[in-house]
Amino acid sequence: MLDCPARGRSFWFHEYEEFDHQLYVQDAAFDKNAGQYRGANQVNAKTGLVRKGILELCVLAVVTRGETYGYAIVETLGKIPGMEVTESTVYPLLARLSSDGLLKHRMAKSPNGPARRYYSLSAAGNKRLNELSSAWGTIVDSVSSLLSQHENSVAS
Repeated sequence: MLDCPARGRSFWFHEYEEFDHQLYVQDAAFDKNAGQYRGANQVNAKTGLVRKGILELCVLAVVTRGETYGYAIVETLGKIPGMEVTESTVYPLLARLSSDGLLKHRMAKSPNGPARRYYSLSAAGNKRLNELSSAWGTIVDSVSSLLSQHENSVAS
């Protein structure tokens, strides 16, 4: 459980809220006195914040390839450096995307155990993927431009 300085309350890891352009999540604790994130691994905590922000985009992108199930999504993302996730991260996201109408799902027998829930993109999910993809492209271009300017100023 973490404290949220902007609202003066605590919340569990699966909740996140944005206040004053700060995102408070389980990956990093916010030190009220110092006004910054603290912890043994601040860089990884901040990287975790970025990953949480793009995970919805990545899951929708995996599902757009064709009908798939949760663990296959975990495996697919795990093959991409920096996108390694666990089932405990992906399954709640899949449930939320389904309840939001972005994913359709069906149950089917598994050849190796209990029935699996197979996910596919709904029309609303396809629209959301396009929106997120466009926003991601803008962010990548903007950050690349800023980093290029920084590299040029350092080289001078």
